[in-house]
Amino acid sequence: MSEEKGNIHSLMKTISETIKRYSENPLLVIEDMSKGEDNVTLFFHGIEEVNLYREGKPVVASTERFLDNDIMFSVAKKDVWKVTDGFTLAHLNNQDNTITSEDC
Repeated sequence: MSEEKGNIHSLMKTISETIKRYSENPLLVIEDMSKGEDNVTLFFHGIEEVNLYREGKPVVASTERFLDNDIMFSVAKKDVWKVTDGFTLAHLNNQDNTITSEDC
């Protein structure tokens, strides 16, 4: 039983340290999700939001899937300029406006 308590304590410590690290710099969430790649997969609530992003307009996507019909889409992590609401909302701005239908 004490080994289990030790594992729980270790897990709680890791969670606490991660939350502190993300609180100090919320963009670390995106960095961790990208696993060192230039892109990160985010969830959009509809094709309209994906199209807004592809057109270079500001849009908000999610780091988590909330609805069954959310659309997964790979975005350049450099386009994520802010993360809010418990590290779940990624604010995007495709400044280069370089995404074409061939990129999808």
